[in-house]
Amino acid sequence: MQKMKFFLFFLMITASSCLSQNDGLKTGDVLPNPVITLVQRYDYDSKPVSIPLYEYKEEQIMLVAVMPEISNLNISAKIITTGLNAYFAEALSFRIFEKYRWENPKLKVLVITNNSEGLAKEFMNKYDLNFDVVADEQNNIANYFGINKWKNPGDDSHIYLVDGDNKIIYARNDYRGEGEKLKELQSNVFTVFGLTEELTGENKYPLLVQGDDARDFDFSYANLDMAMHNPDIMRDGKLSDYIGKKNVLLAFYPAPYSYSCSAEVTRFDTFAEEQLIQRVRNSNPDELEVLMVSVSNSYILTKWKNDLGLENVKLISDETGEISMKYNSYNTLGWNKRTVFLINKEGKVQYIDWDYRVDDEEDFGVIKEQLTATK
Repeated sequence: MQKMKFFLFFLMITASSCLSQNDGLKTGDVLPNPVITLVQRYDYDSKPVSIPLYEYKEEQIMLVAVMPEISNLNISAKIITTGLNAYFAEALSFRIFEKYRWENPKLKVLVITNNSEGLAKEFMNKYDLNFDVVADEQNNIANYFGINKWKNPGDDSHIYLVDGDNKIIYARNDYRGEGEKLKELQSNVFTVFGLTEELTGENKYPLLVQGDDARDFDFSYANLDMAMHNPDIMRDGKLSDYIGKKNVLLAFYPAPYSYSCSAEVTRFDTFAEEQLIQRVRNSNPDELEVLMVSVSNSYILTKWKNDLGLENVKLISDETGEISMKYNSYNTLGWNKRTVFLINKEGKVQYIDWDYRVDDEEDFGVIKEQLTATK
């Protein structure tokens, strides 16, 4: 009996240990120092570079993503990697700070993935990624990060921000590229570099209700006709420009380069195109303007617009959160809630969805019904 109890206790401890191996590292842990082999992005004759992780890091701040898979068939992998690339490897998120307007900070970005070197190389070239990748096909490196085995390609990724002393100062072991988590990561990266965003922190506006006058605002939006790295890439407008001329679909969302936001903006872009076609075919029904607002900067929005091939929506940069606050859509944690407003040609708020669900056909259907009712 005693032996049986001991055996059961041993099984429980062993099971717990196995489970914990997939939990990943935590904030406060020390970065492991395995020898890593970097994927040679182009076909060089030289041997792949193998180097201890600390030596590769060079005491710099580093962002590490340990991922189950990067492949052309994995949409989640594309969303995560292109987001990390735009925000941090290309450092477009830093462009709002004069200090880093033209010179990237000393931030290294490394992705460790459970793929072969060939597949990793193909993926990097296809999406023009500017960070280093380790092809960890046998999971040898992931083990150092507390990841025993991936169950499937759709498993959560693990994100770690490491300071100059190799200490993990931010850890997220349930990362799927969600907008809220991406903005949280951005905020932590800014903090370690001593940077502060100029975001509004106080809700100064009463709650909008249907039938209210729309609150006017000036805005700037991403414009692909101008060079992406030009600080004056935006075009200007104001909401009141559309009164008497167009209905306006005004949508607020957490962050570009996230899965749900990419799905939302793509659908609204297609919807706006369909409305334009309908206007031409049906003797000029009411026109529709789609304005989509986030607190992300113009550089990221322009690259995102280009990457997704968006042509019919205006992506508005609300860097301080002031526009979002006017429409009760700003989250003081540093990103927007997902809300949608339909403003008719008379400048009235005709419809509000305070919790728009991207994957819900009913939510999108109501918006179409409301738009029809304005005609």
